[in-house]
Amino acid sequence: MREISFDLGSTVEQTLRSHEIPYAGQNVNGLMIYSFTGFKEGSTYALFSRPGYEVRFGSIFGIDFYADLKRHPDQLVHLADISMGSAVAQSHAQAQAEVQKLIAQFQRGKWKRYLPDTCPWVTGRSTMLNAAGQVDIGACPLDPALVFTAQEWPNLAAQKLRWQWIGDGRVAALEVQYAYNRPDVPTYTINLQFELEEAVKFYAAKELQEMKAEFGEAKVAAGAARGAAEIRLREEAALKRGDQVIPRP
Repeated sequence: MREISFDLGSTVEQTLRSHEIPYAGQNVNGLMIYSFTGFKEGSTYALFSRPGYEVRFGSIFGIDFYADLKRHPDQLVHLADISMGSAVAQSHAQAQAEVQKLIAQFQRGKWKRYLPDTCPWVTGRSTMLNAAGQVDIGACPLDPALVFTAQEWPNLAAQKLRWQWIGDGRVAALEVQYAYNRPDVPTYTINLQFELEEAVKFYAAKELQEMKAEFGEAKVAAGAARGAAEIRLREEAALKRGDQVIPRP
C-alpha cells in the first residue's frame, strides 16, 4: 500500500520529490497541473500532513497539484485536488459512512468551520434550507455537525453536498455527489481539496474584478445587495427554527 503525503506552499519539485510515482504535467494558460491518476483500488492513500491538521483520504483514484506560474514562477503548489476510488462507496450507506469518517477527522483536528462572506453564517439544518424552509443546497458549505438520516441521504447527496474548514492558512473542501446507478450500485464522486487561504482570497478578488469589468460596478453592487438581503432573511429564519447565527468578525 502506498501513501502520498503532502502539504501546500512548497514548489512542485519539493512536493513531489519523495513520491516515486509517474505523473503528467500540463500547462493551461499558465496554470500548471501535475496529475497522479489511475491508481488501482486499495493501492494508494493520501495524507494531508500538516501537524495538527492531518487528514487521511483513501483509497484514492487520483490526485492533482496546481501551481500558478503567473503568480509563482517557482511553481509553488497552492491547490491539491484528490478524488476517491469508487470501491469505497458501493452503497448509499457505505458512502455516507465514508463521508462521516472524513468529517470526523476534520472535527478532531485543529480545523475550524469555514464560512464564506457570501453565505449565511448559520448552524444545523438551516445550512441546507432557504428562508421559506425548503431544501436549497447551493454553493454554501453545510454544518459538519449536521447528521442526515439514511432515508434522506440519497436525495440530498444527488444535489452535491459540500463542507469546508480553515486552519493555519489552509482551506479544505469536501464535496460529495450521488450520480447514478450501474445498474444496482450507486455511483458517487467524493473529492477533497486543500487550498492556500491566500490563494482563495486572491482568486475571489480576481473574479470580482472580472465581473465588474464585464457587467459594470453598479450591476455587481446591486447583485451583492440582493445577496446580502437574502442572507439576512435566511439568518432570521434560522433563529426562528431554533438554529444559531454565528457572529461575523
